[in-house]
Formats: sequence, structure tokens, C-alpha cells
Amino acid sequence: PQSPATSQTATDLEIEGEVKAALAAAGDRVTQIDLDVLAGQVVLLGVVADQAAIEAATSAAQGVSGVTGVTNFLLLPEPAYEKRLRLL
Repeated sequence: PQSPATSQTATDLEIEGEVKAALAAAGDRVTQIDLDVLAGQVVLLGVVADQAAIEAATSAAQGVSGVTGVTNFLLLPEPAYEKRLRLL
């Protein structure tokens, strides 16, 4: 996409802060998510504990004023990953 105007960039930064606050308010399971905002579009990236965390993060982002859409790239951990963590 084309680079947004300076005023749009400032708005995107405000939206990013509000989405981060909404994710923090949604609970511990969704606070380890990276996000980016471009022209009101929010992109969520990360690995979360369960499907409920994916839904909570998406819902929290969609509820922020100024968000025009949410693209979700949140994943669940592979089962073998949790077993390796327990061994450490």
C-alpha cells in the first residue's frame, strides 16, 4: 500500500496504543501479541495459549474506535512445543 499521510500515521499510532490497552484489558493470555496498524487496519501477530485467546484478541482490536479491519495471524503452539518446555 501507499505510504499514509502524516496525520494518518499519527492516527495509526493512537489506534495502536488503544489496541494495546484493549489487549491488556482482555487478559493475560493476549498480552504477548505484536501488532501493527496501517490506515486503520490492525494486524495481529503471535502465538497464544488457546482459541479463546485468539477470539478475545480479535474482538478487543475490533472494538477500538478507528479500526477499519483486523487481520489475524495468531497461532496456537504445537503440542510438542509444550512438552519440550516442561522438560527444561
